[in-house]
Amino acid sequence: MKHLLTILSFILITSCVSTEGIVDPKYNHMVPDDTNVITISTDFTADSLYNLAQKELLRSGHRLDNYDADLKTITTEGKSVGESTFARYTLFIEGNKLTGRVDWRAGQEATAMASAFSGIDVDSSWEPAAWSNGRPKRAFASLIAFMDGIPHSNKKFVKE
Repeated sequence: MKHLLTILSFILITSCVSTEGIVDPKYNHMVPDDTNVITISTDFTADSLYNLAQKELLRSGHRLDNYDADLKTITTEGKSVGESTFARYTLFIEGNKLTGRVDWRAGQEATAMASAFSGIDVDSSWEPAAWSNGRPKRAFASLIAFMDGIPHSNKKFVKE
């Protein structure tokens, strides 16, 4: 019985969430299932792209957790992307390409509801997000929306 409650808690934490209001519905047909990496090609130099990515993150309300101008990497703190879902990004710039990954976790409302429903203490930890279902998909959709805000000539979705 306890295993069943644990499974139900997991389902409650990961499901019942959409990408509505984050990205254009066209992505439902464009992004392959379980995609977990996005790479865009730009006309910017690595330095310019790094600076632009930082500015766009800050402009959209992200807080930078760690960044390295030499390695051209940026990680963000968790940010609410709605529906009790948090997302944090890891971005890497190589030449004129920006590559992004996203982790997700359920917010306090979702974990409290799952704990109340199951009767066991449910804790939410950071997990890799992908274009799948529920909260992981919502977090990944937020990364797509961020990348769409950077002028680019090509976008590639990859499952690693």
